[in-house]
Amino acid sequence: MLDWALSKVFISIFTMGIVVFSIFVFSAARDDLGETQLENISKEISSRVNELSNTYSNSSVYFTFRENASAIELPSDMDGDEYDIRISSDSVTVQMDGKLASSDIRAEDASRVHLWHPDKINYTTNQTELEELDNENRFLDVVSGEGFRVVRTELIVNGEIEYHTFIFEDY
Repeated sequence: MLDWALSKVFISIFTMGIVVFSIFVFSAARDDLGETQLENISKEISSRVNELSNTYSNSSVYFTFRENASAIELPSDMDGDEYDIRISSDSVTVQMDGKLASSDIRAEDASRVHLWHPDKINYTTNQTELEELDNENRFLDVVSGEGFRVVRTELIVNGEIEYHTFIFEDY
C-alpha cells in the first residue's frame, strides 16, 4: 500500500515538473517572439528612412497604426500593450516592457536627417539655422498609435541645393 501511495506521489511530482517546464519553454518562446516583433518594426522604419534619405527627389512616407492604403501600417500594440519608438538622426529604437530593438539609419549624410517639421524653416536657409533646430530636437519619441511622417525635400542651404530628410509626428 505504501508503494502504491509513493508511486502516485512520484507521478504527481513528475507531472507537475513537466507542466512547469512546458510553461517555461512557451514563455521563453513568447518573449523571443516579442523581441522579434520589436526588431521587425525597428527594421521596417529604418529601411524606409534609409531608402528615402538616399534619393534625390521630393517624396514622403507616412507611418500609421491603422489601416491606410497610402501609408505603411505598423502594429498599434503588441499583446494589448503600447510600445515606444525613439528615432534619432542615426538610429531607430523600439522598446516595450524592458525589451529593446534597434536598427541604424544609414543616410548619405546624417547631418541632413532632421527630427522636426520642415515648416519650421524657409526653403532658403543656412546651416546654422538647421543646426540650431537639430540641437533643439535630438530625438523624436512616438508612442504606438501616433502617426509620423518621413519627408525628403529640397532646400537651398547657404546658396547650394541640397536634399534633406525630415521625420516628424503627424497628427
